[in-house]
Amino acid sequence: MIRKLDKKALPDILLLDIDMPDMDGYETMAWLKANHPGIAVLVVSMVETDEAITRMLRLGVKGYLSKDIEEEDIHKALQAISNKGYYYTDFLTGKLIDALQNDEVERGEVAEQLIWNQISENELKFLKLACSEMKYDEIAEKMFLSPKTVDGYRAALFTKFNIKNRQGLVLFAIKNKLVKVEDI
Repeated sequence: MIRKLDKKALPDILLLDIDMPDMDGYETMAWLKANHPGIAVLVVSMVETDEAITRMLRLGVKGYLSKDIEEEDIHKALQAISNKGYYYTDFLTGKLIDALQNDEVERGEVAEQLIWNQISENELKFLKLACSEMKYDEIAEKMFLSPKTVDGYRAALFTKFNIKNRQGLVLFAIKNKLVKVEDI
């Protein structure tokens, strides 16, 4: 699979199975995360254990589907990943809740992973800069973006995480270890 990636035309979203010859899905996902972190990965697999799902979430997958799904579900997942950056089904959410209730995974790790999977690279860059004393127009200039784009990142983060103001954004970033206090 890795040899087939065209470095000149990388995909926005990649479908990945866990059970594959040569390199399994875990190894492939770790390689993708290290070498092409901008590629969003949707797992489509028959492997549906709590351990497999949480392990893939820790590696940064943006969604996880069972292979016995309908074609329209794949379309929904691809569209959601393209628009929101992630896709979590009731199945996936249920598996995570079961894992939490059975203490197989630390609550903080799962919550942290869910947050990381919902935030794009540019939103994270914006968030780190928003935790400084810079004004929004200064952040836009530093990111080489328009002020409207920066406003879009701010609005998206406010909506995703039910935040009402910049102070709340800073507290959210610190609480969820998205920024370090000493970096502010």
